[in-house]
Amino acid sequence: MAQHLLLLPVLCGLVLVVLPQSALADCPDTTYSSAGANSTNCAASPSSTVCPIACNAGFSGSASLTCGGDDTWTTSDTCAAVACPAGSTGTDVPSGCTCNAGYSGTIVADTSSQGYSGSCTAVACPAPNTTGTTIPAGCACAAGYTGGITAASGSPFYIGSCLPVSCPANSAGTNVPSGCVCNAGYLGTITSTTSGPRYSGSCNPAACPTPNTTGTNIPSGCACTAGYSGSIVAAVGLPFYSGSCLPVSCPVSSTGTNVPTGCTCNAGYSGTIVASTSGSKYTGSCAAVACP
Repeated sequence: MAQHLLLLPVLCGLVLVVLPQSALADCPDTTYSSAGANSTNCAASPSSTVCPIACNAGFSGSASLTCGGDDTWTTSDTCAAVACPAGSTGTDVPSGCTCNAGYSGTIVADTSSQGYSGSCTAVACPAPNTTGTTIPAGCACAAGYTGGITAASGSPFYIGSCLPVSCPANSAGTNVPSGCVCNAGYLGTITSTTSGPRYSGSCNPAACPTPNTTGTNIPSGCACTAGYSGSIVAAVGLPFYSGSCLPVSCPVSSTGTNVPTGCTCNAGYSGTIVASTSGSKYTGSCAAVACP
C-alpha cells in the first residue's frame, strides 16, 4: 500500500507522520454487484478514479464506479440481459434459450460482447424423399411419396415421413416413384405427382382386336369369331396382345375364299359348310352324290 508523509507542528518542533493511501482517499473501499454486473471490489481511490466492472455472462453493456468530488462513488450500469437469438425461444440468454422446433444447436451464456456463444441453425429437409430448403420453412413429400414432415425439437428435428405410394390397380412395379407398368392387356401410363393420390394416369383394359374376335376386353379374354382359328393372349405394350385369329380355308370338296366368307360344295357334291367357334371352326361337309 502506498504511504504519504505528513509534517505536523508540535510545541517543540515538527513530528513526521506516515499515513496510508486509504486515509487520504476521497472514496472508500466498496463492493458493487447487480443482476447484470459481476460482483467487484473497488479499492479506496482518489477523486475521478474509474473502477471498471464486468457484465455477467448473458448480459451486454458496461458498468463502472467513478469516484466523485463529493467523496462518493457514482454508479453507471447498463448491463442488460441479452434476448434469445433468432431460431431460439426463452425469456433471455441468462435464463436459458432453447432452439426452436426444426433448428439444431445450443445457446450458451458467456461474457463476450454479444453475451453468448453458439447458434440455432435451421435443419435441411430430410433426403431423398422430400422437397424444400429447411424444416422450419416447410418440407413437402416428393412426387410419388405420401406422408408429411413436421418440425420438432431434438434430433432429427422432425417427426413424420414420406413413404412411396404403391403401384395402382392393373399395374406392376415396386412403387410409383420407381415406376409402374400397366399389366398385360392394359393400356395407359402412371406418372408420379405431388398432389391427390400422388400419381396421375391409370391402366385400363384394352379392347379385343377387331374384326375377327369376340369378347369385352383382352384381360377378360378374347375368342376368335366363327370361322377363324388362332388365339389372343394378353401382352405388355402395344398392341397389348400377341397372336391372331385367321380365317379357316374352305374344306375339301368345296370352293370359296375361306369359311367366314362362305364355301360352296363343288359340282357333284352336296352338303353345306357353316362357320362355327369350336372344333375345326366349321360344321358340315360336302359329300359326293351317287350316280343316278
